Amino acid sequence: MTSSFGQSIRAIGWFVLIVFACLLLLMYQISRTGEGQIDEQHADFQLVQQLLDDARLELLDSYSSSGNWSGDVDRGFVASALEPGPRALNLFQIAQRGDELSGELAAAVRFVADNIGNGQIAWFPTADEILSPDYRVQPMSINQRTGEIESPRLLILRPSDQRVFYGWVAF
Repeated sequence: MTSSFGQSIRAIGWFVLIVFACLLLLMYQISRTGEGQIDEQHADFQLVQQLLDDARLELLDSYSSSGNWSGDVDRGFVASALEPGPRALNLFQIAQRGDELSGELAAAVRFVADNIGNGQIAWFPTADEILSPDYRVQPMSINQRTGEIESPRLLILRPSDQRVFYGWVAF
C-alpha cells in the first residue's frame, strides 16, 4: 500500500513541477512582449531603404511588438525622405492614390491602420487618412487565407511632406 501511495505522491509532484515550469515559461514569454523600436539597421527599414535607394531616409519614429511568442508581426515606422532622387520621386508618383485603391488594397490598408499597435500609434495615419487623395500606397505583400487578409505589408507615402510610412501586421 505504501508503494502505490508513494507512486501517487511522486506522480503528483512531477505534475506540479511540470505545471510550474510551464507557468514560468509563459510568464517569461509574456514579459518579453510589448513595445519595441526599429532602428536604421532593422531588416524592414533596410528593405524600404533599398526600394528608395536614391533617397536618404531619416527615421522619425517606430513601433514593434517585440518577443511575440505567437508568431504575430506588428511593426511599422515613419521616415522622412531627404533629398529624394528620381527613383524615389517616381515611386511617390506611381504608387496608387489612397482614394483610388481597389477593394482588396483598401481592405489591406484598413487592416494595417486598425491593427498596428492596436490602432493606438499616434504618428501612424488612420485608414480614413490613408484612403484620401493625400496619400499613395505601394503594396509590398498581401497574404490571404480563405479570402481573408492575413498579413499585409504596405508602404504608405505622403507626397506633401515626403513622409514614408511602413506597416506590417500579421496574425
